[in-house]
Amino acid sequence: MAFGTKQHGTNRFGVPGRFGAGRFGEPLKLKIGDFYLGGIVTYLDASGQHGFVAALTDQSAGTAFSNITGLYAGASAESVGTGASNTDKIINQVGHTASAASLCRNLGSDWHLPSKNELGLMYAQKTIIGLASANYWSSSEYGAGIPTIARAILSNGSYDTKNKTDSTIRVRAIRYF
Repeated sequence: MAFGTKQHGTNRFGVPGRFGAGRFGEPLKLKIGDFYLGGIVTYLDASGQHGFVAALTDQSAGTAFSNITGLYAGASAESVGTGASNTDKIINQVGHTASAASLCRNLGSDWHLPSKNELGLMYAQKTIIGLASANYWSSSEYGAGIPTIARAILSNGSYDTKNKTDSTIRVRAIRYF
């Protein structure tokens, strides 16, 4: 497939980046499972022009949520489009040196740890994107009242809370378009 020019701007989530135009400037005709922007299309909105891709492989087969385990970062948003903001909050904590979020950001400034609901959409496409039958971190913390807990999706597709020190939970990055 030949691609035309790249348009620079922000997507519907307000995330700056490069958003492709199809051949001769036509709208893209993406579908779940397509390779695009270095990942696999995992979610498309109703327009078919916006969504996110998942990285081709896991960024870790098991890591703790963050080296900061006793403080609440304020990364509690769960809806689609909030993973990037949550990732920033985790990484920008004073004393941060390592986290599931930073493993995702290491792929590039527009890659991030998915929010709880983004992770749920990934799980729905687990066969297409090659998720292991394992637990995965989301960027969504449980809440300020329990700063040592973050949300994860389990291998059976249900959500649960996990201690931030649990180093057996996998990580897969996403990027919006």
